[in-house]
Amino acid sequence: MIYIMKYYTLLLFLLSFTVNADVYRSVNKQGNVSFSDTASDNAEKVELQPSYTYNPPVIPDLADDESASEPVEMAIPDYALVIISPGQNEALRENAGNITINSSITPELNIDREDKLVFSLDGQLKSEAQIATNYTFTNVDRGSHIAVVSVVDKTGKIIKSSKSRLFHVLRANVN
Repeated sequence: MIYIMKYYTLLLFLLSFTVNADVYRSVNKQGNVSFSDTASDNAEKVELQPSYTYNPPVIPDLADDESASEPVEMAIPDYALVIISPGQNEALRENAGNITINSSITPELNIDREDKLVFSLDGQLKSEAQIATNYTFTNVDRGSHIAVVSVVDKTGKIIKSSKSRLFHVLRANVN
């Protein structure tokens, strides 16, 4: 089988030389132009220009580059994180216990690094990592509480935290 393939390949190779033929142009009595690969009495040989070729530049293989295998660490932004509301030592009358924490961050969260915000109440993480700068704690007991907002990276590691904010929840008590 291998020998047949060798002969078949050799035959194709030899036949490819016959493809290179001259081109002749001739004009008949009616003025019609025709092209042929055989010469006639009034035919003239057409000189073909070499075909245009393009040699692209060699691009180095990035797989061979040792530095490409190492992940590039993005710089951690210097976040400024502030709790806007509730105010420091503010008393909030909320009988349902739903307290919304509003914060501000500059510069904006780095989406490429997958940085997000988490909200803590009294030292306990209460929210999932999120992009929104506000969060509502539900059913917060009456009394004094401390809220903190933190920026975390994609692994959950805290990058930056706001200053803690003390506030007081006032809820009606039915006797």
